[in-house]
Amino acid sequence: MSEGDTILQVRGLTKHFVARGGLLGRETGRVRAVDGLDLDVRRGETLGLVGESGCGKSTTGRLILRLIEPDEGSVRFEGRDIVAGSQADMRLLRRDMQFVFQDPYASLNPRLSVGEIVEEPLIVHGVGSPGERRERIATTLRRVGIRPELMGRYPHEFSGGQRQRIGIARALVLGPKLIIADEPLSALDVSVQASVMNLMQEIQEEFGISFILIAHDLAAVEHMSHQVAVMYLGRIVEVAPAEELYAAPKHPYTQILLQSVPPLDPHLPRSWPRIEGEVPSPMRPPSGCPFHPRCPARMAVCSVERPPLQALPGGRRVACHLYDAEGSTEAGVN
Repeated sequence: MSEGDTILQVRGLTKHFVARGGLLGRETGRVRAVDGLDLDVRRGETLGLVGESGCGKSTTGRLILRLIEPDEGSVRFEGRDIVAGSQADMRLLRRDMQFVFQDPYASLNPRLSVGEIVEEPLIVHGVGSPGERRERIATTLRRVGIRPELMGRYPHEFSGGQRQRIGIARALVLGPKLIIADEPLSALDVSVQASVMNLMQEIQEEFGISFILIAHDLAAVEHMSHQVAVMYLGRIVEVAPAEELYAAPKHPYTQILLQSVPPLDPHLPRSWPRIEGEVPSPMRPPSGCPFHPRCPARMAVCSVERPPLQALPGGRRVACHLYDAEGSTEAGVN
């Protein structure tokens, strides 16, 4: 992948939250929410970010936009280092980088009309006159499937799917180059999810926007993503083109994660392997590979040495001792 194809490059991104306890609120430990994460997002494509609840997916999205300040690492957007920039620099960049939140009702101000909600980013960034802004709002609402004559209504007057479309309109109105969508489908009825997925894909094709899709719905990620990154306990364990990853996952965690999706026919036997044990605490992550206490293919080295995220043939990267740099395996994992 050439530099020109990459719109976002994340290296060594780290965020540890301080845990406090007792009457004096003393530090009792640190939660390693994101622990040295590497990501690349290509221009005009969607990167799906998947993993179990609590693995750090949503924190990663907020760190990339500096809604939370990272402890370490770099985030480069079109070659510009976001982490090293000032808040004024970041404010300018937010015209090009927008966020769609999980809960479409909680993220919309109930005191503002839909028109005011979508207009707010334009006012903050000083875009256009009142008349120009109103025309731009109407065009954007129409594009996401909301009739412009409804812009005087309030969020509670819309369904969940419509509210999510309003959230997408708010992100889209500035003409961004990158949108981070944090579980945009999880609060919606199944019957509405497909229409919102199609809308996001249409927007991408029309405007060339890059997406980071944070989700636990593996079917939606497969449908929408060009690349998929699998996250476990604050780190990326596998990255591959979506079609290849779903067809032949390499990391044992990825294999079990994908095989855990129930079959459409409930009468079919559930033959997938189960993950041993519970997710380790991010305050006390295991030594070596963070997945090794639960891994059915673990080896002695796994408990001692943390595997790097190494490149394999075909554009895939895997953090696992089972594979060497040529992509061969020592334990027969396919």
